[in-house]
Amino acid sequence: MPGSFLYHGTNISPCTHRMEEKPFRVFIRGVGSKDVTLWDTVGKIYAQLRRLRLIPKAFDGAIEPILYYDACCASPLNHSMTMRQLGIGDLSVLQLRYRLPGGSNKGLWDIMGGRPPKGNGTNSVQQASSSSRITHFPSEHPERWLPASKDGQWLCRVCGNNKIYTTNYILLHEKRDNHQLKLDKYLVDLQDRQEAYRSRLELQGHAHGFLSSMVMRIPLNSHQSTTVGAAPMDIDSTSIDWEGEGMDHNHELLPTLEEQRLMAAEEELKKYMIDDGAFYWSSDDEEAEIDVEDSENESEPQIQPDGAPLAIGARRRRAKLKLGENKEWYPWPDKESCVIDVLRHIPRCAFSDSQHGALEWAFAALGVSNIPSARVAKDIDKALQASCGITSKRYEGGLGHIYYANDLSGIIAQEMANPIVRPHLRFYPEDSGKKLAEAIQGRRWLYEMDDECLTPMIRIGKQDYFVFEPTLVGGHQAVVPHRFFIRDGKFHMRVWALEEDKAANGWIVRKDRESELPASTLLVGWPDFVQTFANRHLTDPCNIIGVRNQWRKQAHGSRVLSFPVWLYCDDTSGNSSKKWNKHNSFLFTAAGLPRKHVQREYNIHFLSTSNIAPPLEMMDGIVQQFEECQKKGIWAWDCVEKCPVLVVPWVFALLGDNPMQSEMACHRGLMAKFFCRICWVQGHEKDEGEKEKSKRNGAGVPSYSQAGSESEGSVSELGDDGASETDIEVEGEPSQEGVLDESTGVTKLNGKKKKAESKEQMIKRVTRFMEKSRARTAVESQTHLQTIFKKGAEVYGKTKSENTATKTGMKDTYMLHFLEKIWAASKPARGSSSKVNAIATVLKTLPHNIFSPVWRMKGLDPNSDTPVEILHVILLGFVKYLWRDAIKRLSKDQKPILMARLSSVSVDGLGIPPLAGKTLVTYAGSLTGRDFRAIVQVAPFCLYGLIPEECLQTWIALSRLVPLVWQPEIEDVDEHLKKLQDAIDHFLNCTVNWTPRWFNKPKFHILLHLPDHIKRFGPASLFATEGFESFNAVIRSFSIHSNRQAPSRDIARGFARGNRLRHMLSGGFFLPKFDIIPGNQINQQNNIPPETGWRAIGVQPRLLTNLRNFAPEMFGMPIEVEDMKAGRCEKLSAEIDFDSTQSSQATAAWVAPEHGTGKIRTAEKAYLQNLDLCRLGS
Repeated sequence: MPGSFLYHGTNISPCTHRMEEKPFRVFIRGVGSKDVTLWDTVGKIYAQLRRLRLIPKAFDGAIEPILYYDACCASPLNHSMTMRQLGIGDLSVLQLRYRLPGGSNKGLWDIMGGRPPKGNGTNSVQQASSSSRITHFPSEHPERWLPASKDGQWLCRVCGNNKIYTTNYILLHEKRDNHQLKLDKYLVDLQDRQEAYRSRLELQGHAHGFLSSMVMRIPLNSHQSTTVGAAPMDIDSTSIDWEGEGMDHNHELLPTLEEQRLMAAEEELKKYMIDDGAFYWSSDDEEAEIDVEDSENESEPQIQPDGAPLAIGARRRRAKLKLGENKEWYPWPDKESCVIDVLRHIPRCAFSDSQHGALEWAFAALGVSNIPSARVAKDIDKALQASCGITSKRYEGGLGHIYYANDLSGIIAQEMANPIVRPHLRFYPEDSGKKLAEAIQGRRWLYEMDDECLTPMIRIGKQDYFVFEPTLVGGHQAVVPHRFFIRDGKFHMRVWALEEDKAANGWIVRKDRESELPASTLLVGWPDFVQTFANRHLTDPCNIIGVRNQWRKQAHGSRVLSFPVWLYCDDTSGNSSKKWNKHNSFLFTAAGLPRKHVQREYNIHFLSTSNIAPPLEMMDGIVQQFEECQKKGIWAWDCVEKCPVLVVPWVFALLGDNPMQSEMACHRGLMAKFFCRICWVQGHEKDEGEKEKSKRNGAGVPSYSQAGSESEGSVSELGDDGASETDIEVEGEPSQEGVLDESTGVTKLNGKKKKAESKEQMIKRVTRFMEKSRARTAVESQTHLQTIFKKGAEVYGKTKSENTATKTGMKDTYMLHFLEKIWAASKPARGSSSKVNAIATVLKTLPHNIFSPVWRMKGLDPNSDTPVEILHVILLGFVKYLWRDAIKRLSKDQKPILMARLSSVSVDGLGIPPLAGKTLVTYAGSLTGRDFRAIVQVAPFCLYGLIPEECLQTWIALSRLVPLVWQPEIEDVDEHLKKLQDAIDHFLNCTVNWTPRWFNKPKFHILLHLPDHIKRFGPASLFATEGFESFNAVIRSFSIHSNRQAPSRDIARGFARGNRLRHMLSGGFFLPKFDIIPGNQINQQNNIPPETGWRAIGVQPRLLTNLRNFAPEMFGMPIEVEDMKAGRCEKLSAEIDFDSTQSSQATAAWVAPEHGTGKIRTAEKAYLQNLDLCRLGS
């Protein structure tokens, strides 16, 4: 403590205040706090401590209690000195210790784990001076005992059970197993507190101010039952053993209520002083999603450094992390740390701290030592996250909600450095002629996508050729490439001709003269062209307007690659129970992956989830990440080319179920009058009476004239498309649309009557359903949304705005939030002028961009780039409708027949197990997409004779349609799409021939757009969402282990750690930087990564993940297996004569091979030419 001191003078420490007789508080370490005055003497304090039994009386004369004031001097305080003379003021800290005559430093040797040397007074305790209570203490460690209220009775400080022991029972108690077990914990706990005190002293240097320095000297408030008082020492010595067991700074009595309050205030004050006033806020408000780190100060076991055996439940010393030093288990310190780290971050098996504690106990019971505690495991996780992890970013949405999103750039950088993923990625579109098997071969990537979004360069030799830069091709012709693509395995390019303008001394880009050239014709790139144009007698290529490429400068000689993604959004429940807990989630997968890889769980990545923020608000943060990456690029390490690359991401398409895709497209949904997000098809036509009714209600959207039965906010799960989606009505059973009562000629809906639809109206409606209307465009949609907002911002504009939204079928839920603010502000105002002022006030507070962030996505049209999702449209649409309808039509006698047929039908070649007929019939209302996939392939055979002929023909038409939709590879896209269109038309004709009432389901119209989407995006299985739907289970697993205070943050961080472990166990490369701080991902967006220093995990962790196929099962890692080949046979039998087989009898003539013997071997399994598996007996 600062200040000066004169032993017999009057110079007082600056901390001393003129208090006269007013009492103030001092802290006595080892005892507590006391109120004294400036004129109280040290002797008076001793007397008060003895009177309050805070220092033992029994050892008076043998052990002398002494007080020290460190800020004054190192010698004991004189009994006659006053507080004023010593410079002791308010909140000063005194030290209470004991002076013992004779003995050795036995307590110090005990703590150090050794034994004192011989001849050092080890038996001095028997030679201690007599006292009024005892003359011979039986224990060698009297410092571990406390005197009780009566003579000859003692309390064991080690056990801390407040049980009284007599003197003759002390030695017997110390030999008991319970005492020995608690002694290990007692000694370790003692040393931990001493280390903590030294750490506090080091931290004191970082604290600021006089008050902070004083607060740091206040005793630790770790009051436990094992530290209930200052212990006497068993050493006869004329000096003080400062390192002895009884001399530690943490032995205190249990605090009083007043002392507890003071210590609580002390802790808050200390946080304020050390953290510069940054008090931590608790995350108890779920809607706030407060950004705080998880509390990691809970009391938990710590690591024994040398692997020494330790009793179960005992605390251990915490080991220092040594990451990256063990080459075999690199980067983990050891095998145990690696295993625990893997266990804690398995995506489908989320691990809690309580489970970690149970696992520690289990390992200890099995005799396994050196298991990291939960705290150490978190430290290892932080250190590894700094090297190869990704961050979770906090966003405060435009609608006021807080949510978290994982770093898109970090995930993509990991994919480029992942040896399992990177070899399969494709970055250029491919012209494959009429063949269509991958997304890179679709029209969107090959023709429609903006040139700026595609990979902007190719490298030939040592030259880089960028789009939008003048280059010279064969024959010294100047052209401007604007798109590179692959044809027949070689690079080609589309170019614009350059026309030299001698008069203007420049060049003219002729976009009307486009041609395709092989990339092999490129001769001179832009840099060389600029340097040599004069020698070639050409005009300066710099004299051209609007043609340059920004990426050449930003790449610094590195390659630039385009990285398109399938972006998916859906809602799922965060509960494991049936209670709905809606979480909106964003996922993505690389569109450049082959079809057989894109739907694997291993390649699906989590971006964000929230149970409070709506999808469009969350998309704002995701769009910000895309915009930043498209502006600066993502620096990553290409593990195939072994060099840094600059990656530019963009959205290839938006995936989801129909309600979610409508929301992304700012469309009113499937229940709107204009129910299709892709085109302008119209559902029911309203008559004038219904229009007047809508005006009177002020709703703008009629309740009954909506085309479909699927609501915008429907629940989406793997087994259903929507919570509000109902079955088609049969035999007088009402649907959501309403059913015609033939006796009255009216349609009933929710207990109300509606005028029946005439035959002409029905024919027009069905005809519109079966045709595609004019396509919607992004420009047109944005214009309508601007009109809706302008009308809504007018006085009395709510009804006008809603009517316009109804007429256009548009609904921007993001913009609607701000419109509702305007309407709420103008509603209480009286008079037009007051309303105008209220609206103007609100308009000033609105953000710059009030429209959906989807319109800011470069190169994306949400109307046309939301492909038809075949899982919900076909399997959970038509198949579900027809199957439930068929089951309802069957009588009680017919259902057992159908069960028997389903159970006995052969499913050979379908790749599915035998069907459970009873389940499929009994629980027809609770089936999943997997069930419907099997049903649609066998239903025509099993339903034959049980349903009407028109219904059976519809099933047959649907069964013909499904294989064409799920065709994985299309050899001739034109021919295939013609067959597909014919199959769709035939299915719709069969449906309307059966009953036109099916055409209140919008999916029957949406199906018409599927051929166009297949042509643009590739085979329909590429944009199916089965893989994403299954991934919802992983999100639910992390949600269950969240504390529900900030689920968006907890789930995002859980996936970030899972991504890190996935990358490491895959052999992905990373830059080691083992700082135990939250680190960045393996890339830095603004810095070129180095070409050296990249590491992967050691050999042992890789071998460990292959044990019992662990990594493929837990992380969904793909297993490299031999591709199936047509004609391959498995499980061959012994050689037999061909003449002895039944095949020989069916063959007219069989000629033995020239050098053969007529012997053959039969196979149990064989693959046909179409790769179908053929089994023996099938």
